[in-house]
Amino acid sequence: SGHYDCPVDYKGTAQDERTEAMNIELRPGDVFCTANPWLLGRIILWTERMWSHDNEALYGHAGIVDTPAGSTFEALWRIRHAHLGDYIGKPIIIARPRAEQGKLDERLAILKERFEGKRYPLHRLFMHVLPPVAKMGSGNFVVCSELVAAYLWMLGLRHKQYLGTNPDTLADEWRQGYCCDVIFEGLLDFPI
Repeated sequence: SGHYDCPVDYKGTAQDERTEAMNIELRPGDVFCTANPWLLGRIILWTERMWSHDNEALYGHAGIVDTPAGSTFEALWRIRHAHLGDYIGKPIIIARPRAEQGKLDERLAILKERFEGKRYPLHRLFMHVLPPVAKMGSGNFVVCSELVAAYLWMLGLRHKQYLGTNPDTLADEWRQGYCCDVIFEGLLDFPI
Protein backbone atom coordinates (compact mmCIF):
# COMPACT_ATOMS: atom_id res chain seq x y z
CA SER A 1 0.00 0.00 0.00
CA GLY A 2 3.03 2.28 0.29
CA HIS A 3 1.97 3.37 3.80
CA TYR A 4 4.81 3.61 6.28
CA ASP A 5 4.19 1.92 9.63
CA CYS A 6 5.65 4.27 12.19
CA PRO A 7 7.25 2.55 15.21
CA VAL A 8 5.49 5.09 17.45
CA ASP A 9 1.74 5.29 17.72
CA TYR A 10 0.06 8.67 17.51
CA LYS A 11 -0.30 8.97 21.27
CA GLY A 12 3.50 9.04 21.44
CA THR A 13 3.91 5.65 23.13
CA ALA A 14 6.36 3.07 21.88
CA GLN A 15 5.08 -0.14 20.34
CA ASP A 16 6.58 -3.61 20.87
CA GLU A 17 9.52 -3.22 18.48
CA ARG A 18 11.02 -0.65 20.79
CA THR A 19 14.73 -0.31 20.25
CA GLU A 20 17.32 -1.17 22.85
CA ALA A 21 19.46 1.62 24.26
CA MET A 22 20.31 3.20 20.94
CA ASN A 23 23.76 3.31 19.50
CA ILE A 24 23.08 6.08 17.02
CA GLU A 25 26.20 7.71 15.68
CA LEU A 26 25.04 11.29 15.18
CA ARG A 27 26.85 13.37 12.60
CA PRO A 28 26.84 17.11 12.01
CA GLY A 29 24.23 17.76 9.35
CA ASP A 30 21.80 15.04 10.40
CA VAL A 31 18.24 16.40 10.39
CA PHE A 32 15.32 15.61 12.68
CA CYS A 33 11.65 16.15 13.33
CA THR A 34 10.07 15.71 16.74
CA ALA A 35 6.79 16.11 18.56
CA ASN A 36 5.89 19.52 19.95
CA PRO A 37 3.73 18.96 23.07
CA TRP A 38 2.73 22.60 23.62
CA LEU A 39 -0.54 24.16 22.50
CA LEU A 40 1.26 25.67 19.53
CA GLY A 41 2.47 22.18 18.59
CA ARG A 42 -1.06 20.78 18.72
CA ILE A 43 -2.25 23.58 16.43
CA ILE A 44 0.62 22.84 14.04
CA LEU A 45 -0.30 19.13 13.97
CA TRP A 46 -3.97 19.92 13.33
CA THR A 47 -3.01 22.14 10.40
CA GLU A 48 -0.56 19.55 9.05
CA ARG A 49 -3.19 16.79 9.21
CA MET A 50 -5.71 19.01 7.44
CA TRP A 51 -3.38 19.48 4.44
CA SER A 52 -1.51 16.15 4.56
CA HIS A 53 -1.91 13.67 1.73
CA ASP A 54 -2.14 10.78 4.21
CA ASN A 55 -4.23 12.65 6.84
CA GLU A 56 -1.58 11.93 9.46
CA ALA A 57 0.98 14.07 11.24
CA LEU A 58 3.15 13.20 14.22
CA TYR A 59 5.87 15.84 14.13
CA GLY A 60 5.46 19.55 14.78
CA HIS A 61 9.09 20.66 15.04
CA ALA A 62 12.29 20.22 12.99
CA GLY A 63 15.98 20.98 13.36
CA ILE A 64 19.54 20.12 12.35
CA VAL A 65 22.15 18.25 14.41
CA ASP A 66 25.42 20.18 14.47
CA THR A 67 27.68 18.02 16.67
CA PRO A 68 28.05 14.27 17.29
CA ALA A 69 27.19 14.99 20.95
CA GLY A 70 23.65 16.07 19.96
CA SER A 71 23.91 19.85 19.83
CA THR A 72 21.33 21.20 17.40
CA PHE A 73 20.63 24.27 15.29
CA GLU A 74 16.93 25.05 15.23
CA ALA A 75 14.25 27.72 15.17
CA LEU A 76 12.87 28.10 18.67
CA TRP A 77 11.99 31.62 19.88
CA ARG A 78 15.18 32.55 18.07
CA ILE A 79 17.18 30.54 15.60
CA ARG A 80 19.84 29.17 17.88
CA HIS A 81 21.63 26.15 19.29
CA ALA A 82 19.84 23.66 21.55
CA HIS A 83 20.26 19.92 22.23
CA LEU A 84 18.53 16.68 21.21
CA GLY A 85 18.41 15.79 24.91
CA ASP A 86 15.59 18.33 25.19
CA TYR A 87 13.40 15.82 23.32
CA ILE A 88 13.91 12.75 25.51
CA GLY A 89 10.56 11.04 25.93
CA LYS A 90 9.23 12.41 22.64
CA PRO A 91 8.70 10.76 19.26
CA ILE A 92 11.50 11.68 16.87
CA ILE A 93 12.74 10.88 13.38
CA ILE A 94 16.44 11.41 12.61
CA ALA A 95 17.64 11.30 9.01
CA ARG A 96 21.02 11.61 7.30
CA PRO A 97 21.23 13.71 4.12
CA ARG A 98 22.97 11.95 1.24
CA ALA A 99 25.96 14.27 0.90
CA GLU A 100 29.66 14.27 1.76
CA GLN A 101 30.49 15.43 5.30
CA GLY A 102 32.54 18.37 4.02
CA LYS A 103 29.58 19.67 2.02
CA LEU A 104 27.24 19.18 5.00
CA ASP A 105 29.59 21.18 7.23
CA GLU A 106 30.07 23.94 4.65
CA ARG A 107 26.34 24.42 3.98
CA LEU A 108 25.49 24.31 7.68
CA ALA A 109 28.04 27.08 8.32
CA ILE A 110 26.43 29.18 5.55
CA LEU A 111 22.95 28.52 6.99
CA LYS A 112 24.09 29.58 10.47
CA GLU A 113 25.66 32.75 9.10
CA ARG A 114 22.40 33.66 7.37
CA PHE A 115 19.87 32.78 10.09
CA GLU A 116 21.49 32.44 13.53
CA GLY A 117 20.01 34.80 16.11
CA LYS A 118 16.99 35.79 14.03
CA ARG A 119 13.66 35.87 15.82
CA TYR A 120 11.12 33.15 15.23
CA PRO A 121 8.61 34.48 12.68
CA LEU A 122 5.30 33.66 14.39
CA HIS A 123 3.46 35.40 11.56
CA ARG A 124 4.69 32.69 9.18
CA LEU A 125 2.95 29.99 11.27
CA PHE A 126 -0.40 31.63 10.58
CA MET A 127 0.44 31.57 6.89
CA HIS A 128 0.78 27.77 7.09
CA VAL A 129 -2.98 27.46 7.66
CA LEU A 130 -3.25 28.05 3.89
CA PRO A 131 -0.21 26.33 2.35
CA PRO A 132 -0.18 28.42 -0.86
CA VAL A 133 0.08 31.56 1.30
CA ALA A 134 2.94 30.03 3.32
CA LYS A 135 4.96 29.77 0.12
CA MET A 136 5.08 33.55 -0.11
CA GLY A 137 7.83 35.61 1.46
CA SER A 138 11.41 36.63 1.04
CA GLY A 139 13.00 33.65 2.78
CA ASN A 140 14.73 35.96 5.28
CA PHE A 141 12.55 34.64 8.10
CA VAL A 142 11.87 30.92 8.40
CA VAL A 143 10.05 28.58 10.77
CA CYS A 144 11.80 25.42 11.96
CA SER A 145 10.84 23.15 9.06
CA GLU A 146 11.64 25.83 6.49
CA LEU A 147 15.12 26.15 8.04
CA VAL A 148 15.69 22.40 7.54
CA ALA A 149 14.20 22.47 4.02
CA ALA A 150 16.43 25.44 3.10
CA TYR A 151 19.45 23.46 4.34
CA LEU A 152 18.49 20.45 2.20
CA TRP A 153 17.99 22.76 -0.80
CA MET A 154 21.45 24.30 -0.21
CA LEU A 155 22.84 20.76 -0.31
CA GLY A 156 21.18 20.20 -3.70
CA LEU A 157 18.96 17.48 -2.23
CA ARG A 158 15.58 19.21 -2.28
CA HIS A 159 13.71 21.60 -4.53
CA LYS A 160 14.09 25.32 -3.87
CA GLN A 161 10.54 25.87 -2.57
CA TYR A 162 11.41 25.61 1.10
CA LEU A 163 8.95 28.27 2.23
CA GLY A 164 5.71 26.58 3.24
CA THR A 165 7.38 23.27 4.17
CA ASN A 166 6.19 21.70 7.41
CA PRO A 167 7.69 18.97 9.63
CA ASP A 168 5.16 16.36 8.45
CA THR A 169 6.18 16.90 4.83
CA LEU A 170 9.86 16.51 5.71
CA ALA A 171 9.27 13.29 7.69
CA ASP A 172 7.17 11.84 4.85
CA GLU A 173 9.90 12.69 2.32
CA TRP A 174 12.60 11.07 4.47
CA ARG A 175 10.55 7.90 5.00
CA GLN A 176 10.13 7.64 1.23
CA GLY A 177 13.90 7.85 0.80
CA TYR A 178 13.82 11.30 -0.77
CA CYS A 179 17.23 12.96 -0.19
CA CYS A 180 17.93 11.35 3.20
CA ASP A 181 18.22 7.99 4.93
CA VAL A 182 16.26 7.54 8.17
CA ILE A 183 18.68 6.41 10.87
CA PHE A 184 16.14 6.34 13.71
CA GLU A 185 12.42 6.77 14.23
CA GLY A 186 10.74 6.10 17.52
CA LEU A 187 10.55 7.33 21.06
CA LEU A 188 13.74 9.10 22.11
CA ASP A 189 14.20 7.17 25.33
CA PHE A 190 17.96 7.05 25.62
CA PRO A 191 20.50 9.67 26.67
CA ILE A 192 22.20 11.64 23.93
